[in-house]
Amino acid sequence: MKKIFFLLLIAIFLLSACNHSFNKKVDTNSNNNSEEKIEMNKKIDNLKLNVKIDNFNFTAKLENNVAVRDLINLLKEKPIIIDMQDYSGFEKVGSLGQSIASDDKKITSQKGDIFLYNSRDIVIFYGTNTWNYTKIASIDDVGDLEKAMNNKNVRVEFLLIK
Repeated sequence: MKKIFFLLLIAIFLLSACNHSFNKKVDTNSNNNSEEKIEMNKKIDNLKLNVKIDNFNFTAKLENNVAVRDLINLLKEKPIIIDMQDYSGFEKVGSLGQSIASDDKKITSQKGDIFLYNSRDIVIFYGTNTWNYTKIASIDDVGDLEKAMNNKNVRVEFLLIK
């Protein structure tokens, strides 16, 4: 009887050891997601944003975050045109028309920074402010930015540059 019990115990041990190696799952999905993120990061690094404010053209370097990825997907379809209103003499604000992903952090803006506010408003700064935003981009050359803003309402067109 002890012999049968011992053989049965060894058989159970061997079967459970074999079963463990055969049921081992390989998570290929996480590898694919990592590869997709790397590819998107490379894509973002190679893209610029054209920002046309009335008759002034600017280029901006995009940030690398969830909001920018959503914005890029929208811009692939067509340029985005936003009517922006002045707010307190240091920023222009306008609705994107829909919500996109955000990752708000308390940040102090600089002249030329472009932010997402409340997941649906785009803000362009020509002054500074500290608030919770998701940074979208920074305008490369802010030389004519205040002239373009000129304390009035403006129409802004955003377009991807490859």
